[in-house]
Amino acid sequence: MKVIVFSIRAGMGHIKAGEAICSAINTLDGNSAKSYILLENTILGWFINFSYLWMARHARWLWSLLYKQKIFYSNTGYIDKGIKNEVLRIIGAEKPDCVCSTHPFITSGISRIKNRNFKIISIATDFDCHPIGIKGNVDLFIVPHKSTKELLLKMEIEEEKIKVIGIPISLKFSKNSNGKKDDFGFNKHPIILEMGGGYGLGHIERFIPQLAKDRELFQVIVIAGKNKGLKKRLEVSLKKYGISGRVFGFVDNVYELMEISDIIIGKPGGVGIMEASSKGLPIVITEVVPGQEEANAKILIDEGVAIMPKYNDIPDVLKELLQNKEKIKEMKENALKFSKPYASLDIAKAILKEG
Repeated sequence: MKVIVFSIRAGMGHIKAGEAICSAINTLDGNSAKSYILLENTILGWFINFSYLWMARHARWLWSLLYKQKIFYSNTGYIDKGIKNEVLRIIGAEKPDCVCSTHPFITSGISRIKNRNFKIISIATDFDCHPIGIKGNVDLFIVPHKSTKELLLKMEIEEEKIKVIGIPISLKFSKNSNGKKDDFGFNKHPIILEMGGGYGLGHIERFIPQLAKDRELFQVIVIAGKNKGLKKRLEVSLKKYGISGRVFGFVDNVYELMEISDIIIGKPGGVGIMEASSKGLPIVITEVVPGQEEANAKILIDEGVAIMPKYNDIPDVLKELLQNKEKIKEMKENALKFSKPYASLDIAKAILKEG
């Protein structure tokens, strides 16, 4: 069976999910899957990624408006055409039995292909499903939670087309690397891990001064992603405020850094929160990108994995949490129960079975 997994640059989560699915399929079925990032090095691809990142950083109200208004997802013809044309070129060369999508834009574009001889599988990377990608001619929707399934049922998707499995993450997060804090130059104090996604979104920079007053209680690891300017500013900021820690750019060993951390703070991107849960990390949500991350935050809080204090209260809440070992233990246990570290393998099995 031949499988193509498509992702797109609109943040990094969709790409990481696509890579995880492809790797899992190849583990089970001998290199039968290939992953592609659509619209790479195109004006349309640049526009989609730039627009999302700009709104996520500077105009979340606009993203919220677009996400929730029908005028947006009923007028995506230009994006659909661009994706459809590139998909047709690739499947013409590869001739797959099954095409998988990790982003609703991709699902919408692929769904416009007529007279196809392959199956379409949509894999959700958040706990919400954007209506752009909810198309009746999709053969299978793979979702992470029963609440996501309920959303699809309300949108009149047949129940037999929905499988609740999880959000795909790398299998590296299912293994214990037995890493220690001193392997990375840290002492035994608790480590707070700050993340803002692959592109360094979030209040990471503005948050550092607020942590300074309790700096003797912890160390920090800050991952700035691909935002090189942010990385440099954070390094200066940690030194300025006397906070012990290290700043990383885009890294491939997040699983090791999570393993030595005690608490993670940041925004609740779908892939990131499932990676953190697989390592049993309590999550302190500092902010959300309106739309998909609102649903993510609600699920995490309901499951006892995360808390979301008011922004100005976060330093005091962190201090209380660090001093409350029972609460941390409870949240760690909830995180491990909630986690699905083998979701990518289970998704791969469902894809191979569908094909």
